[in-house]
Amino acid sequence: MKQIKHGAILLTVALLIGMVGFSCEKDKNNDPAASTVAGTWAFDGASFDIQVNNLVANALLQASLAALTIPADASQTIAFNADGTLSSSYVGHNTTGTYTVEGNKINITEGTQTFAIQFAAKGTDGLTLTYDVNDFPLVGSYIQPILSSLATAYPDLQVTKMLVNTAWKRV
Repeated sequence: MKQIKHGAILLTVALLIGMVGFSCEKDKNNDPAASTVAGTWAFDGASFDIQVNNLVANALLQASLAALTIPADASQTIAFNADGTLSSSYVGHNTTGTYTVEGNKINITEGTQTFAIQFAAKGTDGLTLTYDVNDFPLVGSYIQPILSSLATAYPDLQVTKMLVNTAWKRV
């Protein structure tokens, strides 16, 4: 009887140690919001949130941005895999990297570049990603001609805010 009790105690201790070991294992994306982001997403359009320090130039900028559209394109995708890796295809540029989720922020590393993107879920099938245009020069190429022409007319012009909001649909 003592051997059964001793064996049961050892088994219980071994199970407890195993459970503690597994529960202490660090998951790359243990934030509950990570499940919102995980999956493959197709590009569904974009809008810009850009401000400059001159009221007249800012009004011209806002009118130009309102006329600027970046059409939805389902061939442009990003996949946030459950293991913390990602892959994307945007205008013929394919990239891979890793990501973590902290609250409403996705921290992405691609090669030697690391940047943060704010995200907001739109139901279960929509996602808005907001980031600094400077982190993505390809996206900045859409607005650079507008800013250049304003800078010519207003030499002291300074950009005070330069964000892009991209919409994505779950594939």
